[in-house]
Amino acid sequence: MTFDHAKRVKARHERDLLLHDFVQGVGLGEDHGRPTIKVYVYHEALAASSSLPKQLEDVPVVIEDSGLFETY
Repeated sequence: MTFDHAKRVKARHERDLLLHDFVQGVGLGEDHGRPTIKVYVYHEALAASSSLPKQLEDVPVVIEDSGLFETY
């Protein structure tokens, strides 16, 4: 699997992931050289993040505690 493939998968699913109130953002990462989709959630919502998929198509999803994003 390539990062380009993971990027396309992310693009197809990002909108649906962002519909969850506790999702702060979606990005790409890697785990042991393998591409992943990172979903950033704030700490208080980590338990709710268990409702997110463990993978999208064939790309693993990694939940990251991002803290609460704030705009200034």
